[in-house]
Amino acid sequence: MEMEMEETGRKRERLAEAAGTGKKQARQKKLSGKISTASQAVPFHGQATDPLSKLVEDLRLDQEVARRNKENPGMEPIVVEELTEQERMEFVREDKAREIRALHEISERMYAKLLASEAELARAPPPPPDPNQEDRSELDYSEYRRSWYDKWSSQYGSFEDTTPIPCMRFTDNPMPHLTCNPSTVQIFSVKVAEIAGGLQCPLDVFGMISMRDALDHNRNIIFCRTRDNCQSLTQQDRNLVLTGPIRAVVHEYGSVYIDAVLKVKGSSESEDIDISLLIRRCNRYEPLESIVCSISYSSKLSTLELAYGIVVSSVEATITV
Repeated sequence: MEMEMEETGRKRERLAEAAGTGKKQARQKKLSGKISTASQAVPFHGQATDPLSKLVEDLRLDQEVARRNKENPGMEPIVVEELTEQERMEFVREDKAREIRALHEISERMYAKLLASEAELARAPPPPPDPNQEDRSELDYSEYRRSWYDKWSSQYGSFEDTTPIPCMRFTDNPMPHLTCNPSTVQIFSVKVAEIAGGLQCPLDVFGMISMRDALDHNRNIIFCRTRDNCQSLTQQDRNLVLTGPIRAVVHEYGSVYIDAVLKVKGSSESEDIDISLLIRRCNRYEPLESIVCSISYSSKLSTLELAYGIVVSSVEATITV
């Protein structure tokens, strides 16, 4: 009797255990179904949900599949509909990365070409002064002067004023909260490369050369000599002795101009000869990295050769000797 009762109890335990296991497996199967359905409904990472972005990513996917099929003609072609979500994600990412690399390569080639053209201009000899340039120089200078007064005289005073912004502005005073590191122009040399009109060295030169930038559009003088303090230029040395600038010349998207008014001293003041009268923009583009440039400007009876550098993201420093 006891043995029959024990056997009956063990059967009940096995039935209960089997029923529990079945319910557990059913719950797991149901949960797995929910997870699978959810994973199909949720887009992969990076996939857009709005219609336009979704269209763009679909085009990227088709483009990458077509590229791979073209590169591997002997293999079984890839079919978009047969790809898993993970494979689709990788294909879209690869197409995006390929596009970014292509843009970088194009940018680097354009910049290298720009640097090569700058170097070629630096190696080329300066053009000889044009005998008919004199009247044009005066016309260009007068036009710029008139335009300058229309735009800036109400804010920055006279066309002949020098920049009131000094160097070392914040050596003793606190610096403003908002500051930046702009590109600046470093002037290396100014040379009277060519002369015309029967002039011959040595020449006693006086006058003024300055740079103008967007900070105040006033003259930032780099060369200044009076008639009583001329610089004598010889055939061997035609570089002007620079004494400036007063402060850093800020380069902001081609906003720097060179302003030159030079004369050759004659036996009397009435016999002084104008050899340079020009106002020209130095550089029309913002470089991606610091560069060194050399460019020539012809006006009146001379050609000035300007050697300068553009220092990207610079900080002004003043050294006293």
